[in-house]
Amino acid sequence: MNVTLLPITPGRPTLSQTGSSAKPVVHASWAAAAYATTYDVQTTNQYGYSENIWGGSGTTMSSLMYWTGTLRYSVRACNAVGCSPYGPTTSVTLVSGN
Repeated sequence: MNVTLLPITPGRPTLSQTGSSAKPVVHASWAAAAYATTYDVQTTNQYGYSENIWGGSGTTMSSLMYWTGTLRYSVRACNAVGCSPYGPTTSVTLVSGN
């Protein structure tokens, strides 16, 4: 009998930012979680609005962000059984410019 377990919740993502302040690109990476086959990345802004901005099988992602202010990033792990809760957050502050 094969048993698939729910994935372990990923840890806090590591963030970096490149590009101009007018077109910032945020790069996130995280350690692989046990039993995970895919991951979802969620951002939450300073007003509490959250959205999933990426889903895939890797442990890195990059996204061009059209937002000013502080964004919190978190990651959850998924497999055929379901998804873990979102893990701890890491924040980045984006400043608009030219």
